[in-house]
Amino acid sequence: MLRRILLLAVLSLSVTALDSRAQSSSTWIGFEAGSPSSITLMFDRGRDANLEFLAAWDLGEWFFVNGHMLFLANESTDPPLSLRYGPGLFAGTRNEQLSLGGSFRLEGAYHWNKYAAYLALTPGLEVIERTEFVMGGGLGFRMRL
Repeated sequence: MLRRILLLAVLSLSVTALDSRAQSSSTWIGFEAGSPSSITLMFDRGRDANLEFLAAWDLGEWFFVNGHMLFLANESTDPPLSLRYGPGLFAGTRNEQLSLGGSFRLEGAYHWNKYAAYLALTPGLEVIERTEFVMGGGLGFRMRL
């Protein structure tokens, strides 16, 4: 039940972000192989803060969603290489226990045509159900829709 509530909350936030940014953003969808592996959705707004959502799960064990506000560190808005960074939040369930915390994401990407390959590092601090340092990230691929 808790997983369904979290999934509905993420979908609601995603639809709201899509609706409010549809005219000035491009939407990217992708996959990240790492710790943990996840699917990603990013709303790219050029030099403005981008919104990125990740969802990762292991059936029957855990489910997590992350949301980050990513800022572009490069001078140009359309380089073949980009560096993004920014704060975020995560929520999920592990063995039917709620988990909440904050995170920071650092992401370097190579862009070509409507594709991007990236390497991300996401340290975080879980504050509910227990206080624990967590490390995530991985190698990912995105496609602009």
